[in-house]
Amino acid sequence: MGELFRRLRKRGEQSGDFTALEAQRFVLQSVLSMFAEDRGLLPNLQFTLALDACRGGQSSYDVLGNLFGEMNTPGTTAGGQFKGTPYFNGGIFAHIPRLELLSDELELLSASAKENWQRVRPSIFGNIFEASSDDATRHAHGQHFTSEVDMLQIIRPTIVEPWEERIEKASTFAELEGLRQALIQYRGCDPAYGSGNFLYMSYNAVKDLEVSILRRIEERRTAKKEKDQLLLGLVTPLQFFGMDISPFVVELARVTLMIARKVANDRLGLTEMDLPLDNLDNNIRVADAYVRNPPFLGGKRLREGLGHEYVECLYSRFPDSANFADICCYWFQLAHDNLSPDGNAGLVATNMIRRINNRKASLEYIAGNGGHIHTPVTSQPWLGEANVHVSIVNWSRREPVTYLLDGDLVSSINTSLKAGSGVGATRQLQANLGRFFIGVQPTGKGLEVATEVAEKWIASDSETQRVTRQYLIAKDMTTRPLGKASKWIIDFNELTLEEADQYAVPFDQVVRLVRPQRMKVRRQAVAANWWRLQERRPAMRAAIAREGGYFCMPRVSKWYIPLKADVSWLPGISYFLSA
Repeated sequence: MGELFRRLRKRGEQSGDFTALEAQRFVLQSVLSMFAEDRGLLPNLQFTLALDACRGGQSSYDVLGNLFGEMNTPGTTAGGQFKGTPYFNGGIFAHIPRLELLSDELELLSASAKENWQRVRPSIFGNIFEASSDDATRHAHGQHFTSEVDMLQIIRPTIVEPWEERIEKASTFAELEGLRQALIQYRGCDPAYGSGNFLYMSYNAVKDLEVSILRRIEERRTAKKEKDQLLLGLVTPLQFFGMDISPFVVELARVTLMIARKVANDRLGLTEMDLPLDNLDNNIRVADAYVRNPPFLGGKRLREGLGHEYVECLYSRFPDSANFADICCYWFQLAHDNLSPDGNAGLVATNMIRRINNRKASLEYIAGNGGHIHTPVTSQPWLGEANVHVSIVNWSRREPVTYLLDGDLVSSINTSLKAGSGVGATRQLQANLGRFFIGVQPTGKGLEVATEVAEKWIASDSETQRVTRQYLIAKDMTTRPLGKASKWIIDFNELTLEEADQYAVPFDQVVRLVRPQRMKVRRQAVAANWWRLQERRPAMRAAIAREGGYFCMPRVSKWYIPLKADVSWLPGISYFLSA
């Protein structure tokens, strides 16, 4: 199905006969039809027979378009080619793209229809989405989906366990019925849901809780030999909400959550009506939760990834966290601010959430505003494609009964995701003032130079060495013997434009590669000093010159082992300690 969409999108772009969004909608309508057919919602193998008719020479423009039209018509189709077709809903089928499939496209669709869609899992929709997107798009929008294993590490402590505690304590009909009514009022939200898998699994978890309540009610009635009364499940997908900036993602998530109800009914043996499917147009919407994907974008790359206008808007919304926090930190603030007094939340973030500025903008914000972190996973490899380690953080407004840290029972959990008291009250030692520094920040591709290139420049003009220095970054300190610098950097420091121009070769590179980028930067000081490093750290340079030596430690390493550095090197954004 991902391959079918890619072909349709390419053909639509070339011909102009239909848009990419129409191709996406057609693919999702087909997916839902195949699922419905194998689950018995669409009788008489109508989708398969429609495909056979198309392969036999009839127009898919007419045949499939007419079938989807009948699925969008209230009531049951009284006659004709698609007699007996029930009404599905006015959501996914509200707009029917009319596509004339080519033979190879029709064969792909027919091959998919032969598969068994009866036992479809929610992950299939994430796979379809990823298969329909190129690598650049997935990276740009953070389209790397959470595994079911990791989702459960949020769903259980955030949704299931608080309700299980309440159900376990209920001992009377009135208490159980009160919980049942409360569960019907329960609301869940995923603010950037991708393919909708979190919503799918969350709905199923809440449905399981409802069935648990209903069974306990039945057990008490049986024990008291009371007359049976019909109990209907009332939890529906309409209790779940979400938003995403991609129209295709929105359509995909709606289909995922529509399917959830039928899967849950069959799995739990419920007698609820399967059709029409819930219309989720008002629940699942195209919108920006104010914090855009990719959720793992680092603080230093926000402008590059999101653009200056967006970042300025973001910083105006979160002024206390501006200019330093990774973008995932803002999700924590937004989620916490929107929790009810009894609310729970869980988010996946990079494990850098525990570090200094990120921690201040996220975990310390929660702790300082009435929140309690109770079931975190400190750090684990991401099970998806993205090459990162993540932290999973669950918290609540109400103080929890127990605290679990990486699965172990502890007395409390601090904002560094460790057992015990927090580090929020720490203060800098007076003896360290003027001795710790952050290294230089280049800002702009083209300032860094490969070693062989720098050595060639110096060999042809020894004066170049005055403005071309070995550049030490954190990776060098953790992966190279003795932390030897792996690259060089063009460093005009405080030279004027005329003075920098005297060094022809490095200056030419800065003009060609750095200046165009800097001219797009909204910060006037950065654009006006386009040939210089953005953060030149004069105090650090003075300390190095005064002391005659220094030690470095990487800011983002798990281990803080000081490394004695050569005074001719220029440290990057890693902590610098003068000797």
